[in-house]
Amino acid sequence: MRLTLSAGLIALLSLGLPGCGGDDDQGDRLAGVVSGPPANLIEECKKVARQTKLTVYCPPVAPEGPVQIQANGTWGEKFSYGLSLRSESLAHSERAFAQRPEEGHWAVVAIRPARLVGKNVDLRVRYPHAGRHFGQQRHFITVNGVRATVLTGKTTGAGLVSSDHVIIYWRIGDTGYLASVHDRFPGRASDQSRRYAPVAAEIAKGLIRQMVE
Repeated sequence: MRLTLSAGLIALLSLGLPGCGGDDDQGDRLAGVVSGPPANLIEECKKVARQTKLTVYCPPVAPEGPVQIQANGTWGEKFSYGLSLRSESLAHSERAFAQRPEEGHWAVVAIRPARLVGKNVDLRVRYPHAGRHFGQQRHFITVNGVRATVLTGKTTGAGLVSSDHVIIYWRIGDTGYLASVHDRFPGRASDQSRRYAPVAAEIAKGLIRQMVE
């Protein structure tokens, strides 16, 4: 869904983790995500669109289950905005979702100038001369001609989102975008941990395809 209450250009990124390369804009929809933003998310996107000069694209793909809008977590400024959201289907358990605000958390952010995204979340950009970048892994994928950077690992969060997120970011023109999902087991090679990156990928792919079209 595109909201054009103000001028500008916004986008959010895309991943397709299997393969981590090539043009990954085809394939079946991942289990655990659904098409079409829920009504409360559409209303939140409209509110944000009234606060920013960027054009807001409401995520066309969302995790299954109701989407919660985090209190005081959604914002819009002249050349940036963010949506801070939670979905119980992303949480480890119903109890964890009720007790811990990071459980089930996912977010989308846009900011201009574009370089601010990488500077805030990509440790190779932030610390170009560091040796191991603190356990952060970096991959690249391309969706509908848009190249995105995929960040996973123990310290993927910085600045624009909370810590321990799978992050996908990219740029269009002078605007940078990201989509992220909280990873309960950052840096661990377990099936439970790996499930978060594909969900982030589907959210991002939906946004990129929407923008390109």
